[in-house]
Amino acid sequence: MIDKPDNQTDRMERMLRQWGADEAERNATPPAMGGLADPPARRASAMRSVLRWAPLAAAAILLVAAGVVLHTAPFAERPRAPVAADRAAQPPPAMPTTAPSGSQTDDDRRRQFEKEAADLRGQLAAANAKVAELTGIAADAGKLRGQLDELRTQHEAKVAQLVAASEAEQRKARDQAGQLEAAKLKIAELGAARRVLQAAADEGGLAKQQVADLRKRLTAAANELTRRRKAAEAVEAKLAEARLESQRMAVRHREIVDAFQRTYLASVAPGQTGLEARKTAVRARQMLDRLAKLSGDVRSENTRQLLDRLDAVLTRLDLIDADRAGDAQSFARLLGQGDLERQIEAALAAPGQAKDVKNWLFEAKLILTGGANAG
Repeated sequence: MIDKPDNQTDRMERMLRQWGADEAERNATPPAMGGLADPPARRASAMRSVLRWAPLAAAAILLVAAGVVLHTAPFAERPRAPVAADRAAQPPPAMPTTAPSGSQTDDDRRRQFEKEAADLRGQLAAANAKVAELTGIAADAGKLRGQLDELRTQHEAKVAQLVAASEAEQRKARDQAGQLEAAKLKIAELGAARRVLQAAADEGGLAKQQVADLRKRLTAAANELTRRRKAAEAVEAKLAEARLESQRMAVRHREIVDAFQRTYLASVAPGQTGLEARKTAVRARQMLDRLAKLSGDVRSENTRQLLDRLDAVLTRLDLIDADRAGDAQSFARLLGQGDLERQIEAALAAPGQAKDVKNWLFEAKLILTGGANAG
């Protein structure tokens, strides 16, 4: 266990008091025979002792201040699980003994205090560097989230355009189908007329002319039928191409979301996978605490009901034992109740949704959906 900053300060003060008492006892001047030492001489000796040990006292004060900063600042910003790992990986800083050896010189003690203060300053600098690194990762995640929002907007616009074009082509195909049926009826009528005219062909040249006109009309009708059939086939080809393009865009969107999810989980839970990484993400990003602050920003009853359900799911995730098969299976069944991902997507696309609500919903989607071993 690591001592709290107040305990470290008390222990250091006790050590300094003990050390001062020992030094005063060693440096005390015995009174002269027959009387007390001269008061001015005692004051000069005390002043020399103060000046002699002032650098060590300053180093001790710096050591106490560095210890307080080291044990308060990093732990306030790091997630609970990674801090425990860092504590286990790093040995506790060396502390001075309560009773310095009489054989240890003043310079040795001063160098020991200076070395301990330098070590603590180095650990503080490493902690600040880690905080800066995590801040950079958060900024990169924000940029990726913006790019993903822009790509999703483009994808939705393209899908809407393709759907509109598909509906227009379908209407055109239906119109052409009606015209094709009308042409077939017309051809049937012309065929009947041809048979009548063929029967009357022997009656004179007029009948022969009418038969020739009828043949031209039949040929034109057949050409029109062929043209309309080719147009209908072209419409079907365009519809098939539009469907394939929509499927390709959906696959691309899923790949981008999966890649962003892996980046997100790797940044908040490095070295972890599966449910353990997702649990760490819930705690590191303070999802439950942030959710409690969103009540004033929710403008839709559907969104409020979805947030209540996500609150229950994330609370369950925070409590389960990822190594226990029964807990993992029960959590998977909980996620399978209802189309949770579709509901989150609908809430993200809802007009007028507050920015903080959208950001929280997007992170909840990254934590709860996707591959089982993401992260």
